[in-house]
Parts: sequence; C-alpha cells; structure tokens
Amino acid sequence: MCYLDDDSLNLGEWYLEFNNFQRAMKLYYQGRNFSLLNILFNDTQTELGVLTHCAQQRKVVVRIVETTRTFILREQMIYLIPAAKPPSTSNVISWYPDICAHFPFEFEYNFRERRLRYQADDAEDFEWYKIVWGTFTSCKYCMTEFRVDTMDMGEEGEAFVVTRWQNLGQAQSPLDEN
Repeated sequence: MCYLDDDSLNLGEWYLEFNNFQRAMKLYYQGRNFSLLNILFNDTQTELGVLTHCAQQRKVVVRIVETTRTFILREQMIYLIPAAKPPSTSNVISWYPDICAHFPFEFEYNFRERRLRYQADDAEDFEWYKIVWGTFTSCKYCMTEFRVDTMDMGEEGEAFVVTRWQNLGQAQSPLDEN
C-alpha cells in the first residue's frame, strides 16, 4: 500500500482492503490461521485475449520474509503472441498489464517489426520505451519493481513474461513503506 493509492490493494480481479490484510497479518504474527492470505495470494488465471487473440496467464504469489516480517507480492503475467498476425487484428496489438497503481502501462507489439515496446502515462513524460530485456524498472512512488523477459516459442510465436514485485510491508499502517 502507499500514500498515492487508496486503502485497497489491486490484485487483478481481487481488491484486498487494508483492514482485511491487517487482520490476516495479525493472525500470522500470532501463529494462527491465515488462510485468507493463501486464498487471495495463490491465484492463477488463464484466458484468451478477445481483442488481441493472445493467450494470457496471470499468477500471484505472496511470500513472507521472516527476517523483516513483511509480505512480498510477486505477480507474473505471461502473454503468448502468435507467430503470424491473426486475420482479424491489425498489425499492432496493445494490452494493459496491471503493474502499478500510479501509472497506467500500455504494451504494444508490432507484428511487422516483431517488436515490443511500452509506455507509462507519467505526467512528466509520455513516450514509448523500448524494452531492455531482463532489466528492472521501478515506480518512484511505491517502489514496485517489474521486468519484462521474452521466450522464443518456435512456430508458436513469442512469449512475453512481465514479473512485478511489491513489498506490502508489515500491515502496521496503510502508509507502510514499500
């Protein structure tokens, strides 16, 4: 959670309100049942993008860092781009992965150039960035980090793997440092 966001955590189709997260953390610290976190944070979804004709998979896992007593959210989104442009789509497809609450990210893949790029709608600069594979990008407000990797799937096409990490803190306050 961070000061620019509201009091809920967006986990794709789930929204976890801070007070529920705080209750679950309290149960964890007391060594009691914290199955609510397991239900919310061990989630995998697979779907076919209607507009993009791309297969998409999303997996969310939260790990507890015992030394700092904090929760680290790891979300991985995999997009399988077909090798050939589907007949009913344009040469460019776009999608909007949920990476950070502060900036909407748009990913764009060009079939003709076989190139992926992204833009972040930041008030300071709104421009397209080329993906530098395997490097980390951070939000300057909540320190959410993400990276994009690619996998060659042969005749099937290419897979783009977007992984993000977010420190959820110790649930002491919605203003926990991330």
